Amino acid sequence: MWTLRKTPFVLELRHPPAHRDLLLDFAGRVESVKAGGREISGAAAGTRIEVEGWTLANNGSPSSLMLRIFPAGNGELWNRILFPATRITEFQPRPDVSGTVPSGWRGTLDTSGIKPGDYVIEAFAQGEWGEFRPVAQMPFKVESESGK
Repeated sequence: MWTLRKTPFVLELRHPPAHRDLLLDFAGRVESVKAGGREISGAAAGTRIEVEGWTLANNGSPSSLMLRIFPAGNGELWNRILFPATRITEFQPRPDVSGTVPSGWRGTLDTSGIKPGDYVIEAFAQGEWGEFRPVAQMPFKVESESGK
């Protein structure tokens, strides 16, 4: 009727170990925001901006990074999906940060359709299998489109 090999804890030992993404320690920084090759802290709506920075996951490369722009302050988490985002999966070496480990990244965000106001550019990193976790932020101002 009862067999040791069918008990839940013994059956669980037959599965491969779970991925350890919950234990990952992320570090990173959004270092610059540029438009037209120059450093900016704000731009007119409709401008494509280039965001650069670095991210590490336990002193190694994350599997991917998500860049998003969303309203500063009271922007609820569910509302963040309505704003521009880009996913980055290729990282470049940053000797000043991590030696030979690829940790540097660059991504583009389009501010078309965004109302003027104060925003935050945020980088979310992901380990091999886990969820995206916030790593770094930078404030950003969207101004009204020129000529409007």
